[in-house]
Amino acid sequence: MTTIIETVRKFLLDTLVKGGNSFDPVVCSIGIDTLCELLLRERTQHGLEAIQSVLNSLGNSLYALYTDYERYTSSSSDNPLASRRRIIGTSNKLVITTRTVGKIVVHLKDDRVTSFLLPHLANRIAVPLKPLDAEIIDQLVEIALLDSNSSYVLVSDLLSNLSRSLLEADQWSSPPDPQGRRLGSPSATVSAALNQLATRLQIEEHRQDFLVKILRLFQQLSVQVLRTPPSRTKSTTTKPTSSVGNLLPILATLFQRTTVTGVDTDTYNVCLTLTLSLSLSLSHKLCHLVS
Repeated sequence: MTTIIETVRKFLLDTLVKGGNSFDPVVCSIGIDTLCELLLRERTQHGLEAIQSVLNSLGNSLYALYTDYERYTSSSSDNPLASRRRIIGTSNKLVITTRTVGKIVVHLKDDRVTSFLLPHLANRIAVPLKPLDAEIIDQLVEIALLDSNSSYVLVSDLLSNLSRSLLEADQWSSPPDPQGRRLGSPSATVSAALNQLATRLQIEEHRQDFLVKILRLFQQLSVQVLRTPPSRTKSTTTKPTSSVGNLLPILATLFQRTTVTGVDTDTYNVCLTLTLSLSLSLSHKLCHLVS
């Protein structure tokens, strides 16, 4: 079984991306599902120790590939064509490795596996965001939806902190990588991940906690926007304002899906009151800018 697992792993990370600029996503998905099922059977029959070497290899590969990806995309080269091929090969392997790590965590549903692999994904995310970070964020969301309180807390806190950091760093776009991948608006990417959590969280306690987190995040981002100097132009002011506006449909979803009576009353009332007050202040500021 170990030999078969290693063969599938090598197929995913080596053969599938060898000699081409892209990989077949259907074949990739089948390969990842096969690897996950093999690992599940091996762990069930022989314990976690039987698959630990594969988990170690994937964690190390993720770190090495992301480090190479950062280095290749941030440095110039005397041979642009060779550099582009190198970046494409690395980014393809990074995408496959990221999806594999995320799928393994979700498929095995083992706290020991999650606690080992989740930091390998979460620690790669930093501002400024890069195009392939969207792949990592997608996997983090899926992991946060598992019945694990620690995973939910880590991912929800990470995404909330990212929202604040993006506003402070003033990052509103991201250049494409050599394959033309674009992150689009980093703020919108993170907001979309937050919205996925708001829509799909199944544990009531998580929804209640997430509601308070988003209310607090709305307040913090609103305060940052309201402190924007009047001398700044309309365009530079409306961009951060839109990042705050992205939270409104998330709040609406959470209000619909959450039993508010289960939330700490004092915390909830303070958060809600401040949110409504800041919403009015933001509306007034936008009206002033437009007029």
